Amino acid sequence: MAKDFTKAQVKKAIDESDYTYQGVADYLALHVAKNGRCSLDTAKTYIEKHGLESYLRDKTTETTRKALKTIRTAIERGDTKTSKWWVERILREKFGNEIVVHNDNKEPLNINFENFTLEDLLKNPNAETAGYDKSE
Repeated sequence: MAKDFTKAQVKKAIDESDYTYQGVADYLALHVAKNGRCSLDTAKTYIEKHGLESYLRDKTTETTRKALKTIRTAIERGDTKTSKWWVERILREKFGNEIVVHNDNKEPLNINFENFTLEDLLKNPNAETAGYDKSE
């Protein structure tokens, strides 16, 4: 672990990154670390050591606010693509074009049924076919 990341360097890494611990680690590795390496744990350690957790959180919140404002403005202007994108995410069960299933580790489990026919699905007694579009 590098022992020479100053508060100014870590703060700049936050400002120049995507406001994630990994983003900070990547920036420090690329632009500051003499050996070109900085682990996620090292970045977390220095963010905590220099008391920059709230600064990182504030930057994330600020960016999220800006993103939401941009989306809201686009929708208010009648941007259909953004409106559809928003509705697909907010009203996922009704308008989403995907179903998210989680495994035992709470990680998304991706299953693609595009290449299966209704007959293929009906062969599996555990498959639910409600909402299956028979016209496709």
